[in-house]
Amino acid sequence: MAAELSVSRLAAVAAVIALVAAGAGCEGRVDGPPSNRSANGGLSTDKGSEGPQAALNEILEMELKVRELTDRLTEKCLRDKGITRYPQRSAPPPTDSTVAPRMSPKLEVANTQGYGVTTETPGRSPGDAAPPDFTFGSDEEQRQYVEALTGEAPGAPSKDDGQQGLGGCSGASRKVLFGANRAPKSAVIDVRATAEAEYARDAALNAKLKSWSECLQKADYPRLADPEDAARYAQYFHYPAGLKPGGAVPAGGPWPRDEALKREIALAVADATCADSHDLRGVQERAWRKSLNAALTQHEAEVFGYRDAMVAALKRGQQAL
Repeated sequence: MAAELSVSRLAAVAAVIALVAAGAGCEGRVDGPPSNRSANGGLSTDKGSEGPQAALNEILEMELKVRELTDRLTEKCLRDKGITRYPQRSAPPPTDSTVAPRMSPKLEVANTQGYGVTTETPGRSPGDAAPPDFTFGSDEEQRQYVEALTGEAPGAPSKDDGQQGLGGCSGASRKVLFGANRAPKSAVIDVRATAEAEYARDAALNAKLKSWSECLQKADYPRLADPEDAARYAQYFHYPAGLKPGGAVPAGGPWPRDEALKREIALAVADATCADSHDLRGVQERAWRKSLNAALTQHEAEVFGYRDAMVAALKRGQQAL
């Protein structure tokens, strides 16, 4: 009941968050899809992990919008100081901070796409070269930029970890948003860590994972810990190093694309078949929902304090721009 109340309180502020974002002129939707919402507009908790998952994602989207405002305020400050050439501040990459642990693919997907190894990093494969770095026209130009950005001389040890206060335009933009030149700690990180620890201790889940792993071993695969481990193993069919290294590696790889995809699909089909025969996905869903609700209850105060800080930061940032 306590966990349900926590999610309800998160849901109650979801509409406020959406209104603040809309009123501030932020692009994109903040509210969850209609299937995640109850009749009174709050996020429902009666559809697997969608309730707590959607509530946390709302907060995370607010965080991303605040980061975008931070960049806009920082660049405005740089221009006001006469700095017109500087590295483009890229948008934060998609995050999986509140995404449930990976599950086995459905059989129909496994039969055609495997794990989607070659499409998991849009626009870039592990073997691709990194984009060219920005280059300043002179050492003096770089010095002026660094000092304007951080208030520190080039080469000085950076204190910018998102928490430690900074000077320069970075500190000024944070002061506008948060009233201080440092950002508040994200409560989502603690929620995720607590949920993962609880999930890893779930006895029913561990029993199912053991049966699933033994099923794959009977199909001549090595001992794999969970579906995430299986997807990691499949990466080595394509690349000499996977995106998430560690654990068993197939001997003889990597292979040409067609052969690698054939092997990836074969493993994904075996994974899906074993998951189906042991109801692994259902047990994973229940274990994650239980763990996430417990984490929300434990970190309720931090979650709402962080949410309040994000809402206030959005208001201040839009007023400043």
